[in-house]
Order: sequence, then structure tokens, then C-alpha cells
Amino acid sequence: MSKFKGVIFDLDNTICDTIYAIHKSIKVCYKYLRNYYPHVSYEKFIHIEEKVFFDLTIKRKLPVYSFRAIYWHEIFKELELDLSAIHIKNLISLYTDQLSKNVDLFDGIEEMLIELKKKEIKIVILSNGDFLTKAAMIEYLNIYKYIDHIIASDLIQQDKPNKKAFTYTLEIIGLKENEVAMVGDERVNDIEGAINANIFAFYALWPEKNKNADIDQFEIYNKETKKVEFLKRPLDLLLYIN
Repeated sequence: MSKFKGVIFDLDNTICDTIYAIHKSIKVCYKYLRNYYPHVSYEKFIHIEEKVFFDLTIKRKLPVYSFRAIYWHEIFKELELDLSAIHIKNLISLYTDQLSKNVDLFDGIEEMLIELKKKEIKIVILSNGDFLTKAAMIEYLNIYKYIDHIIASDLIQQDKPNKKAFTYTLEIIGLKENEVAMVGDERVNDIEGAINANIFAFYALWPEKNKNADIDQFEIYNKETKKVEFLKRPLDLLLYIN
């Protein structure tokens, strides 16, 4: 394995626990909504929110970076509420603010980043979503001093696993495919996306949702490309950095 000069990290549920932060942010947004529309129950709100998210991502396959406005517009329409521009604007801002302030680093992440910086490894965040939200999360987590670049899909106009997301990242950090590694928690977006861009991939097993992951599903990559490894904890990455 050649020496890595850079590591590309996914952000959500790789660096930090975004699932918890999303649930917390949604509850805060509902409290705001209830002040103006008290007839809307929490159960109905959650049902509609989940339905809208599913429709936008699975059925319509819209890119994540386009969500900020259409997501809340669709929720208001499904709840049969007047499309108040001010309330929608406030909810967009409130959600972003709450999301960035409720994320927590996974254990071992900061220690890993410190060691990578000592080794002069370039560190870049490549995350689906909008730059403003991702940069706010990095700032709140107080890890911006370790990060060389933050790349969100609205800068590229493509979400992972699109190959353009990875080639753009390589251009920004000035490294070649065989000089970097990708670390992520999503099989398709992070692992398959990296492999299709000829980048070595590490599958993060430490998020709660991946702790019981069936790694046998990745056997084909191990056999055919030798480009997937599995990390049970962040510091394990240092074993692969010469």
C-alpha cells in the first residue's frame, strides 16, 4: 500500500453523530411551528417530514444540496399550511443552526486528526449537502484547525457517489488517486463512489448504524480491487498511514 498524502473524510455519521443532531433539530423546528400552527400535532408533523424526505430523495432523486428551501415548502404544502415565506425562511435558518450546534464528535476522531496533522497528511471533508451547513458544523465541533478544505456538493453541483465529487476534491488538494484514501460510513456514497474514482476506501464501522454491518457484502471489493478496509475505531486509520 503506497503512503497516503491525504485523507478524504465524509462528515455526517463519520466524523460526528448527525443522526442524533437531526432528531434534535426537527424537534426544535416543530416547537417553532407549533407557536404559529398549534393544530398541527407532533405525530402528524413527523409523519409528513419523513414522507417529504423520502419523496425528495428516493422518488424524485433530488440532490441533497437542493433541499434547503424545497424541503420546507413541501412540508408546508403537505400540512396544508399557508406558504409563509418568513416562517419557511426562519425554519431553514433554525434547522441549520440547531443541526450545527447539536452534533458531537465520535470518540477518537480528534485524536486521529491530531496525529494525521503531525504526519502532515492533508485532510479534506467531502460531504453531501450545502457548504454553509457543513462549515458551521466544523466550526461548532472546533476541528476546523485540522481541516485543509471543506467541500460540499453544492460547490460541485453533484452529490456523492458521482465521480465528479471525487475528481473535484483531488483537484482542490492537488493529489493523485493513489495518494489519497476515503473514509466514510455509507456503502454507496462513500465506498462505491471512491472505488469508482480509483480511490482506496475505508468503511467506518463506529457509527451506531454500522456497528452490526455485514462486511461480507464488501468481499467482492476485497477480492477484485483490494481497495476496501474496515475501521472499527477512528484511530485504526493510523495503522495504514506510514
